[in-house]
Amino acid sequence: MKRLTAAIGCLVFVLAACGTAAPSIPVIGSGLPSIAIPSGANPSALASAALTQLCNKEGPASLSTIAGELDKVDANADTTAVEGQLAALLVGLQQLPVSDAAKPLRDAAGTAVLQLQTSIKDPAKRQDAAKKTAGALRVVEPVVCR
Repeated sequence: MKRLTAAIGCLVFVLAACGTAAPSIPVIGSGLPSIAIPSGANPSALASAALTQLCNKEGPASLSTIAGELDKVDANADTTAVEGQLAALLVGLQQLPVSDAAKPLRDAAGTAVLQLQTSIKDPAKRQDAAKKTAGALRVVEPVVCR
């Protein structure tokens, strides 16, 4: 949990150092800080872009593509590429415009991504966490990608 808090703190610090200011996007789950978005950014345009990126079945950052990649993770896998996708995936999930009924599924997927980020370096835990995250992404996809 300390690594997760430190990683989020570093991300917020980097964003602040880059001159970002302004509104923040609520973070999935409770007790976690918000991620600032650059000043002048249009939140509805960001949400639309997140929806397009995560729901484009042919895209490399789509929910289905990432779920397929997570299915391949095992104790011996090189997780460098997957780790890079997880941060962008989490931000994309946070920006998804969803109905109140779909928020619990989106939040569960976000929580699964956070848990995978904290356990991916541990070969004993990474495969199980990757499978759970892939499952959560497959559950949320039909709800948000209509």
